[in-house]
Amino acid sequence: AVWLFGLTGTQWPTAWHGTSADDGETFTFTQEHQGEQHDPQTRAVFGTAPNDVWAVGEYGRARHWNGTTWSTVAITNTQVPIIDPFYAVWSGGPSEVWFVGKQIALRFDSTQEKDGGVQ
Repeated sequence: AVWLFGLTGTQWPTAWHGTSADDGETFTFTQEHQGEQHDPQTRAVFGTAPNDVWAVGEYGRARHWNGTTWSTVAITNTQVPIIDPFYAVWSGGPSEVWFVGKQIALRFDSTQEKDGGVQ
């Protein structure tokens, strides 16, 4: 699978999801708007499986794809929301995700999710 994020000509945040049935020789893409016009932009995307993809961007926005839908993940640091941009995301699997942004690097551990998930 391939994910592309960007803005349409009318400034709608949009995702294009490409799937291949021939080992990547050709792709079929679907397009969907991501939120509302002028919503924060996505800056990075990383996935380890078709049902485990992370996207991060402006204003501390982080989202997770479970294979069917995107869900927004609230990221806080001692109960204060992160509002600075994230520029990168990396995952070693569902139990380890790193969010890197303006003067911050956070590690998400799904085993600690009941306590906020970020260590």
